[in-house]
Amino acid sequence: AARGHTRSACDLYRECLELTPRDSYAWLALCKVMQRTNATAHEIRGTFAQADECNSVHIAHAWARFEEDEGHVEDARHLYERALTLDPDSAYVRHAWGLLERKHNNPTRALEIFEGGTDQRGLLAVAAAETRFHGDERGLR
Repeated sequence: AARGHTRSACDLYRECLELTPRDSYAWLALCKVMQRTNATAHEIRGTFAQADECNSVHIAHAWARFEEDEGHVEDARHLYERALTLDPDSAYVRHAWGLLERKHNNPTRALEIFEGGTDQRGLLAVAAAETRFHGDERGLR
């Protein structure tokens, strides 16, 4: 897919999914490749909906990011929430959702999200501190 063979890649992922329909990584790859084709948002959304039957935090997270990029903030919020029901301590989901809230001027909600789970990587502590100090690095020292 990296060299412009996105249609072929989509076909190969679909063949894989015929053999292993619950392979969340193949679904995720298909959704990501479709975003690089001329597939419509509706088609991509439909594929994410099929993929979501795998109950994978990775798919819910990727779908949330897709909706966020499409400007559907409320849909993205619901999908981030779904992702956290699948993995409540996912630092990656908490980080992405918290940044969405911070971007949309909801720093209190961003902090709730950043501080709501186990932060095994320190990623969320940094994001929370940045939110508290409004990006002023001097406040972090």
